[in-house]
Amino acid sequence: MLLSALQKEKAIYEKLSMKRGLVLFYVALAVIFLGMAGAGNAAEPLYQKSCLLAGERPVDIRIAKQKSSWNCSPDIGDANYPYVWIRVDARNLTSDYAGTEDLRLASDAMAFEGLQLHMEFTDGSSVSRYYDSRAIAQNFGAGTWFTLPLKTNGKPLSALYVRVDRPMGSLVTRMMELDRGAAADAEKLTAMIVFALIVGMMLLAAFYSVSLFVVMHARFVLYHAFIAILLTIYTVASSSLIFVFFPETTLWVRSILSYGAAAMSMAMLVPFLFSFLEREAVAPVMRWLGLAFFPLACFAAIFVPLFGREMAFGIRPIYHLFFVPGALLFVALCIQAWRRNSRAVQYVILAWALPIAMAVERVFRGLNLYSAPVEWDFGFYVAMGYEAIVMVMAVAWRVSQLRGERDKAVASHNELTVLAETDGLTGLPNRRSFDQQEWMHDDHLVLLDVDHFKKVNDRYGHLIGDAVLKVIGRELAAAVEDRVLVRAWRLGGEEFGALIVGRSGDVVSEVLDGLRQAISETIASEVPVLEDPVTMSAGLAQTEEGSLPKTYRSADAALYRAKGLGRNRICYSQNNGHSIIIFERPAAA
Repeated sequence: MLLSALQKEKAIYEKLSMKRGLVLFYVALAVIFLGMAGAGNAAEPLYQKSCLLAGERPVDIRIAKQKSSWNCSPDIGDANYPYVWIRVDARNLTSDYAGTEDLRLASDAMAFEGLQLHMEFTDGSSVSRYYDSRAIAQNFGAGTWFTLPLKTNGKPLSALYVRVDRPMGSLVTRMMELDRGAAADAEKLTAMIVFALIVGMMLLAAFYSVSLFVVMHARFVLYHAFIAILLTIYTVASSSLIFVFFPETTLWVRSILSYGAAAMSMAMLVPFLFSFLEREAVAPVMRWLGLAFFPLACFAAIFVPLFGREMAFGIRPIYHLFFVPGALLFVALCIQAWRRNSRAVQYVILAWALPIAMAVERVFRGLNLYSAPVEWDFGFYVAMGYEAIVMVMAVAWRVSQLRGERDKAVASHNELTVLAETDGLTGLPNRRSFDQQEWMHDDHLVLLDVDHFKKVNDRYGHLIGDAVLKVIGRELAAAVEDRVLVRAWRLGGEEFGALIVGRSGDVVSEVLDGLRQAISETIASEVPVLEDPVTMSAGLAQTEEGSLPKTYRSADAALYRAKGLGRNRICYSQNNGHSIIIFERPAAA
C-alpha cells in the first residue's frame, strides 16, 4: 500500500509538472506572437527606397556621386559585395524623418569593417563621417542591432549616403532604417531588461544543474549545465549585452562568440538527449547518427572564425545549413522515443519544440530566403528562456526518477543479500554471514550441536526435526535480542554458532549453560510429541585476534570433547590448548 501511495503521489507530481510546463509554453508562445505581431512600421526602412552602388573596392563619395551605375531597384542579392553605397533621397522619406532632429541610422550589427556616412542638407551643406567597427559597437541598440546618431543638428536632409565596408553578409545593408532617438532608446532599454531576465534564468538553470551534478553525478545534468552556459554566452553576445560588460569588444568578436556558442549548444544537445532519454527509447542507428552530427556541429562552431573573412557573403548561409541535420535528427529522435513510450521525451518536446521551431525560422532567414524585423529575434531569446525553466523542471524530474530507480535497485540488492545470508528454516544468519563476521579480542565463539538429532529425524520424521531446529533458532534470536548473545548463526544441519562477549570463559560458560538448558525446556514444551528430552552440547573458545580459523578449530575441538564425554555439556578450550569440562551431565539415579 505504501508503494502504491508513493506511485500515485509521483504520478500527481508528474502531471502537475507537465501542466506547469504547458502553461509556460502557452505564455512563451503568446509573448513571441505578440512580439512578432507588434513589429510595426515605426522606423523608416531604407533599402527598398534607395539606390545601390556595389563593388569589390571602396569608392570615395565624390567618385560615387558621379557614377551612372546606381541600381535604384535593388533586390536581395544586389548587396552581396564587399563595398556597398546606399543612397536615399529625402523626398522618398516620410516628412517626419526628413526633418527630425534626433535621427538614428539603425541596422543589423553583424560583423563588418566600418561605415562611411555622408549627409547632404537642404541648405546646401554636407557632412561626412566614418565609423569603424568599434565605434559601431559602442552605439549598440536593441538585440543584434546598432543605432547610430546622425547628428543633423535639426537640419532637414536632402540626401543620405551610407557605405558599408566588408560586411559578413548583406543584412547590414538590407535591414538599414531610420529611427527616432527616443523610440530607439526606449526599445533598447526594454530589450536590455528582457535579455537580462533571460540571461538570469539561464544562469540559474546552469547553477542548479551544476549543483545537482555534484550531488547525483548524472551525466545529462552536466550536459544541461553546459547547454545553459553556452546559450547564456550566445544571448549575451548576440543581444549586445556583451557591449555593456565588455565595451571594447568588436563586432567580429561578438559574431564569433554568438555563432560559436549557438553551434556548440546544438552539439551538446546530442549527448544530453542520449543520456536524458531512457536507454531503450533510442535505437542504435539513431545513436550512430547523433555521433555523426556531433563533430559536424563542433566544426560549425569554428567555421565562422576560420572562414568568415574569406567567405563573407557565403559564410552565413553555409553556417545555417549545418543546423538542418540537427533539426531533422531532433524530430526523428523525438518521434522514435515517443513511439517507444518514453516518458522523458514528453519533457524534451515540451521544452525544446519552441526553441527548435524558432531556430528553424532563423535558419530560413540565415539562408537569405527572406528578411524579418528585429522584433522577430526576440522570439528566439524568449523561447530559450522558456526552455531553461522547463528543462530545469525536467532535469529535476529525471533525477528524481533515476534516484527512485537507484533506491529500488539498492533495496533489491540488500534484500537479495539478506536472503543469501539468511537460513530459510530458522531465520538465523547462515554460514556465509558467519564467514563475514569481524571478531574482537574479548569475543567468544560458541559452537552448539543438537545431541542425537539423527535419532529424532529417524524416529519422528523430518517435520518434527525441523520443528526442533526452528525452536532453537527462535531462542537464539531472542537471546541476541536480549543482548545475551551478540549474534547467532545456523552453520548447517543441527550445528549452530554464536558470538558472546565476556572477560573469562567461566563467566561466559555460566551464561551459555543457562541458555542451553532453557532451549531444551522450550523444545520439550513446544514439541510435546518427543518422549525424550532434546539436549545440546557446546564448545567454547576465546577469539585470538587475526586468527579466526584457529579459534574455530579450538571451539570445534571443545565441542567434540563434550560429545565424547557423553554430550549434554559444555567444554571450554583455553588458549594454552587444554580443555575444561564444565557442567557435566549428572549421572542417572
